[in-house]
Amino acid sequence: DNRAPDTYQKAHTVSNLGFGFGADDKSWELSLFVKNIFDVEYSSTLGTWTNTAAVSETIGAPRYATLVFRSRIR
Repeated sequence: DNRAPDTYQKAHTVSNLGFGFGADDKSWELSLFVKNIFDVEYSSTLGTWTNTAAVSETIGAPRYATLVFRSRIR
């Protein structure tokens, strides 16, 4: 096993969700997007400079949502 203990993480799944609705003539649309819907905690990067140096880590984004409204001006 050649995995460095400071840079190993178990497999994980990050799930996203998006849906929207709008007018048939496409004059407006409302959409909701949710990233990381189960709020999984994970590292997007892990690394070391050497076996004896500091560990660097970038934490993955927590759950967040975006609401988008679009309309056409005619």
